[in-house]
Amino acid sequence: MSNMITGHTRVYFMLGHPVAQVKTPQIFNAMLAEAGIDSVVIALDVKPENFAETVRSLKKVDNVAGFFVTIPHKITMMEFADTLLPGSHRTGATNALRREADGRWSADMFDGAGFLNALEKKSMSVTGKRIRIYGAGGAGMAIAVALADAGAKEIGFVDPSHDKALTVSSQLQQHCPTTRFEVNAVKWEDADVIINASPVGMKDASAMPEVLGTLSPDTLVGDVIIRPNGTALIAHAKACGCKWVDGADMHSGQMAALMKFFN
Repeated sequence: MSNMITGHTRVYFMLGHPVAQVKTPQIFNAMLAEAGIDSVVIALDVKPENFAETVRSLKKVDNVAGFFVTIPHKITMMEFADTLLPGSHRTGATNALRREADGRWSADMFDGAGFLNALEKKSMSVTGKRIRIYGAGGAGMAIAVALADAGAKEIGFVDPSHDKALTVSSQLQQHCPTTRFEVNAVKWEDADVIINASPVGMKDASAMPEVLGTLSPDTLVGDVIIRPNGTALIAHAKACGCKWVDGADMHSGQMAALMKFFN
């Protein structure tokens, strides 16, 4: 079942760079068609240097109802929101922006909820766990907040920019005081949970966020990247007998929430 695009159709744009790997348009369009909603999602590959100009222009189009946002624009998109809903307010990032009835724009963040839902579907708990997260960008921040709310004991960010990781850790510590946040504090050998929330593995299927030795089978491993045959990190987790969730699991975990947000 598919929607017929007409002059009445509301348009949502999926903004990222790259976007060839994203699954949101086909999944969300199928959900919209099933619900009989006259809307369509279209992916746009927008380089960072063209992002602001693109968003400013698209916001002026009356039948543009919202935006889905993916790497690397989840933080930059914040400046185009008039209202920050709880997910965006706490994380400082957004992956969804909608036009309200009065013409203002509201931003929220669903990556964390999607990742937590994926863990819960596979009966994985992070309560009392020590967590190592690669990537202190929008996805990493959102996941960290969700895991802190779920009872994580300690979260250590690993990012190419130490200053960025330090700023993010300090920011999240204020919002999640019961979880300890520190840069590179949780070594992979000691981590109960290892998560890749960086772009590593998106372009190069063999890339790993870090060279990892043999993991304990008790380690939970997650990756936000979606690849048809999985990422190298997930392959390593499987080889070590670990429980795991991948980008497809996370994506599935947030679709229902996004449908409610936009409709």
